[in-house]
Amino acid sequence: MRFKLDENIPLGLVRTVKRAGYDVETVYSESLAGSRDSTLLDVCRLEKRILITLDLNFASVVNFPPGTHAGIVVLRLKQTGPAATAVAVRRWLLAVKNTPMQLGSLWIVDDNRIRIRLPIGREDGD
Repeated sequence: MRFKLDENIPLGLVRTVKRAGYDVETVYSESLAGSRDSTLLDVCRLEKRILITLDLNFASVVNFPPGTHAGIVVLRLKQTGPAATAVAVRRWLLAVKNTPMQLGSLWIVDDNRIRIRLPIGREDGD
């Protein structure tokens, strides 16, 4: 799987995702910081990269329906500092190992659970 870290994700997590065996880029490495959400998702779609973000706007299935993008992981955390974000990303990476991520899925990672919204025609998971 290929990932792109949004500008609100600590850059130190690049190493964490790479150590888990994944290809990862950042919005900074491609000069996309400050881009519109739709532009960022278009780039992710073209690159077949799943976006990892703290931006709750990406959790909207109305604006970003599952299946219309490569995939989105929204970290919906009470505390969003580097340590809390790192814990959430590590927990999510463990979940992905046990439940392979289907392209186009929306994963919502909060402090207590992980919810999965699959593209239309697929069953939702918890």
